[in-house]
Amino acid sequence: MHTQIPTDGDLIDSLTVLYVDDNPSIAELTADAMEQARRGLTVETAFDGESALSLLADADFDGVISDFLMPGMDGLELLREIRSDHPRLPFVLFTTEDARAVASDALEAGATDFMEKTTGTQQYELLANRIAMAVDARRATERASDADDLVHSFLDDVLDTCEEGLLVVDAGGDVAWANRAATDYFGLVRAEVLGRAEDQLVRGFMQSAVDDGVAFAETVLRTPADGSTTEWTWTRGSEPETTRALRHWRDPITSGRYGGGHVHHFVAVQP
Repeated sequence: MHTQIPTDGDLIDSLTVLYVDDNPSIAELTADAMEQARRGLTVETAFDGESALSLLADADFDGVISDFLMPGMDGLELLREIRSDHPRLPFVLFTTEDARAVASDALEAGATDFMEKTTGTQQYELLANRIAMAVDARRATERASDADDLVHSFLDDVLDTCEEGLLVVDAGGDVAWANRAATDYFGLVRAEVLGRAEDQLVRGFMQSAVDDGVAFAETVLRTPADGSTTEWTWTRGSEPETTRALRHWRDPITSGRYGGGHVHHFVAVQP
């Protein structure tokens, strides 16, 4: 670990990065300069690919920066090894080669970013900022994923017990969530409903789920002028004793992850 001198203007999020270079003096110089350039940044060093993989196996790092040309395992080979166990770990390839010459191979192998080595100390500040931005982007993605998991957990724990069938449909018209009552109406398990186009479910599966093959007459009951809510009912049979009905309406989702989509409701109606 290297001593760092904080500056008031730096961002203070802490992160630990592994820097890999087969030249120990350059590795130490780069690590020190990066820590000087950015408060909260800790840079550990490894001098070959095998040592880097060993460190990654024993400790948690927020990102990796690696030289390209190294004996034994080069930077791209190291990247490929890392991706097998750490598919989303930010990785910046730092090379003396023309960045354009290795860009295609680096991106294909899964590099987050690449940067060409130059002269002068400004490159270390730029390198520190590059890896920090990559780490920030990954953390933001993880936070969004965690928030989505919480939403789905709430839906599963609370709304899955409702007798009313509920579908959450995204702005593209695909089903993002369905409770048990809704999947029972369709005669499907949840895995077969998620990701399916809502209109395909309603038009294709609803009839067979409700009328057991008997033709339904679909009647539009209510369509307000603003189009915010539409309500249908499916009815079976012409005689009262044979009539079965299912009300279906939708309400708009105006904000959040599924903004632009709708919540669809399905309620069985007694004859």
